[in-house]
Amino acid sequence: GRRATATDTSSAVTAAAPAWHGLIDPDDWRHAYDTVSEFGPALVEVEGTIPADVLGGTLYRCGPGNFERGDVRYNHIIDGDGFVYAITLGRSGPTALGRFVRTAEFVEEEANDKIMFRSSFGTQPAGADKWRNVFNVKLKNLANTTAVFWGKGEHARLLALFEAGLPYKLSPDTLETHGLETFNGELRPGTAVALGFGSAVDEALGF
Repeated sequence: GRRATATDTSSAVTAAAPAWHGLIDPDDWRHAYDTVSEFGPALVEVEGTIPADVLGGTLYRCGPGNFERGDVRYNHIIDGDGFVYAITLGRSGPTALGRFVRTAEFVEEEANDKIMFRSSFGTQPAGADKWRNVFNVKLKNLANTTAVFWGKGEHARLLALFEAGLPYKLSPDTLETHGLETFNGELRPGTAVALGFGSAVDEALGF
């Protein structure tokens, strides 16, 4: 994907590199902070053989994917906007798809190309927008913690979770964002969600 411009710390990292474990490449860590672009669906090249018992399934992953607005870098990698990708293991070959979780805050910041909301690890409006931080205890819903396919039949849904807020519901096929998931009003703003598995596969716990 697109590689964002960042403050040049390459000389400091290079100087420290000899003390690192020989198997660690500093560039790998720097690239973890690169902003990605949406992609797909696209065919995926496979090395080896996909086990027959997983064909037809889809693997979902979620994590931080955007780390800047208006050429201003976010304060911490975990403040990155949520990005979900899906790898569908079709019998004619696997395909990959990646989309940002279009939360209300993401859409507003994208339209204005600037940081407008406070995040968990120090990213917040600056400059002429500093006034937004006064007495503001509300955190931006990053929807970047994990992706869970939950429920059965007509109630099945793909959720992008956030540790400090409500989950967002996505289309399992297109990854299109369909807004906050409240489980028919059972969850209220300020509630985070943990989903149970095993014997509790049909239960969702809010806290």
